[in-house]
Parts: sequence; C-alpha cells; structure tokens
Amino acid sequence: MIRLFHRMTLHYTQHYGETTPLDVGTAIANPALADVYDANVILDAALPEGMSPADAVAQVNAHFASLGCVCRTWVPNPSAKPETTRPLVEHLLATGAEALTNDILYLAKLRPARSARSAG
Repeated sequence: MIRLFHRMTLHYTQHYGETTPLDVGTAIANPALADVYDANVILDAALPEGMSPADAVAQVNAHFASLGCVCRTWVPNPSAKPETTRPLVEHLLATGAEALTNDILYLAKLRPARSARSAG
C-alpha cells in the first residue's frame, strides 16, 4: 500500500519538473518553481552500495545546483532495506532537515456491502 502511495506521488510530481534518475533516487527539479517543495524533490532516496550519506547529499545538491535550484524534499524509498535509507535520513536530520510524515488513509472494506443502481 505504501509503495502504491509513493508511485502515485512520483506520477503526479513528474508534471512539476524535469525528471532525472540519480544514483541516490529520482530527482524532479523545476527552477521556475523554486519555492515549491513538490517541484524540487528527490524521490525513492536510498544509498547505493559504497556511498556515504554525505556523498549522496553532495550528489543531489550538485545536480539541483546545475539546474539553478535546490532540493526541497527528500522522500526515502519505502521498498529499500533500512540500512540503505536510515543512515541517509539520520544524516539529513543531523544537518538540519525536518522530518515530515503523511497519513495514508485506506478503506478496510474494498467493496460496499450492497451495490447501488439507478432507479431509472
């Protein structure tokens, strides 16, 4: 369910800016919307093998700087192993990033008990 939520986020966010795959995740950047967090984001962030959190942040910062903007939001990859996301999250928090959470609401029952039909 969480992976589906993240896929949906990727699809609607792609409309805001230029999408570029990086070693660390998927960057979406739009300098014309510099103050819009969804338009300047790294999605599915995780550390590739052998990369330190500081190097990952440097790679993302360099990419966004080359486009004339800054990364406003980091979204960890929900499918990645915790050892590839936790150090990155801890590093971001230690350098002043603020943790945000989203509630994902779902229906426990996917189908109504009875179907509805039009009377006409």
